[in-house]
Amino acid sequence: MNRTHYQEPNIKQYIEAQTGYFLLKAYLEEDGKMHVHKRCIIAWGLEESQGCTSTIPVTLEGMVLDNLPVLLPCGFIEVPHDCDWDNLDEWLAFEKRKAMETQGRNAK
Repeated sequence: MNRTHYQEPNIKQYIEAQTGYFLLKAYLEEDGKMHVHKRCIIAWGLEESQGCTSTIPVTLEGMVLDNLPVLLPCGFIEVPHDCDWDNLDEWLAFEKRKAMETQGRNAK
């Protein structure tokens, strides 16, 4: 669900997340290696907007409104309402190419 950072989510209910769901964020280090930050999803906030219900991940740090990749227990990675990858290696390769393009370098 698209939102600006100024909109408060309209959470109707929270449900406990099953074990094995993580939010992911990748960083390209100076040596060219990728670093992955994983945050455990402990619950889902059910948001209702314009007649649709969507989920907002909740971590130990609170609700995360950014549309970050979610690692599923089966190894599949999905960016809600955007794209997906079959596994962590595919996603990391994509993130590395994207980061290197941003920095003006070629991915290896």
